[in-house]
Amino acid sequence: MKHNSLLLSGLLPLFLLPSAHLPTVPPGSILINEILSNPNPDGVDFIELYNHCDTTIDLRTLAIASVNANGVSGKPRKITEQAIFIRPKEYKVLTINPYILQQQYPNSAYETFVETPTLPNFNSETGGVVLYSDDIVIDSLFYTPQRQTPFVAESKGFSLERQYLAIPTNAQGNFHSAASVIGGATPGYKNSQSPSTAEQHGFSLTSRTFSPDNDGFEDELEITYALPQSGFMAKIDIYNANGYLVKKLCRNQSLATQGRIGWNGLSDANQRPPLGLYVAVIEIYHPTGTTKIYRLSFVLAARL
Repeated sequence: MKHNSLLLSGLLPLFLLPSAHLPTVPPGSILINEILSNPNPDGVDFIELYNHCDTTIDLRTLAIASVNANGVSGKPRKITEQAIFIRPKEYKVLTINPYILQQQYPNSAYETFVETPTLPNFNSETGGVVLYSDDIVIDSLFYTPQRQTPFVAESKGFSLERQYLAIPTNAQGNFHSAASVIGGATPGYKNSQSPSTAEQHGFSLTSRTFSPDNDGFEDELEITYALPQSGFMAKIDIYNANGYLVKKLCRNQSLATQGRIGWNGLSDANQRPPLGLYVAVIEIYHPTGTTKIYRLSFVLAARL
């Protein structure tokens, strides 16, 4: 009777409630934010969820199902039988093997990982995922090869990332390949293809001098950037003052919407070039046909 009276009065702590008594989650509260359905060899799939509401939600209320290439949903499987909470504006990454996922994406946020032995098998290139609370669809994503960045020749190991939280999941252009410069996926943290909020778009140098002498001060040239939209690819070359190519720093790499690219000061021949003036020539291009070139000069120096 004590248990029942507490339950009726609403005083029973949420973590003590049996899953049958947990409240149904409204559609759009939890969103599918990223999916890896075509992992690297010996890798594992993952689904990243994002809490888009102002309420902490118990993952016991949710179930997940895969969708085949014909759009037919499989049997929903509960995410967990344990009380695991996803707080407002928080990520949770569902995977069958957190250790392998962390190995393949070292920058991932391991504390967000949820080991889910019953995660469905997802089709590699064409398929989908549906998120349920009871029999209600909370969110769903259907993916095809066309969602991948067209310049990515091999999509294995590249996740699909959501760009906008406020528009429907399956809206055209809302999911893109994660940037190759960050490793191809961002499990547990902000997506590489989220729209940039920077007022100034373009490329710049953190410092116009650097001295790669391992003294802990400006040991690396740091190129920072912010782009107005996802999908840009980059080619970056380093030339000396005489116009000779010293370093092919970046070749056909997909960029995040904002980030950094570093140069440790070594040439393509793994040699230290002479001190002096150098130029980074940055060419970016987009599937829409947009092409831009940036030239940033800097000095390779030595500390006195």
